Amino acid sequence: MSRSSARSSRNRLEPAVDVPLVSVVIDAAASKRRTSDLGVASNTLIMAFTARLALRMGRVDASGRVKLVLPVSDRRSSDRRGNALRSITVMADPDPCRNDPRALQRDFK
Repeated sequence: MSRSSARSSRNRLEPAVDVPLVSVVIDAAASKRRTSDLGVASNTLIMAFTARLALRMGRVDASGRVKLVLPVSDRRSSDRRGNALRSITVMADPDPCRNDPRALQRDFK
């Protein structure tokens, strides 16, 4: 099967999907200061920002919560799996994430 016929066959079977993507550059020193001020980890600060961004983009469920999924390495020393990952999923309320993301950090732990 040629590439073009494989591509056209796939196009008929699978509808195109546009996945939301946002790239952000964060100043490391400013991030470190903010995490220190709030008493949270850097991952928590990024997840709080993500929850607020999702709210502004309308990516919330019926109750106004945002689904956040954080990949976590599950690799052990003898592990040969290509994707040794698990994930932590939290339904976050984006409102408190604006000023006090400590509850979000507790949810992820």
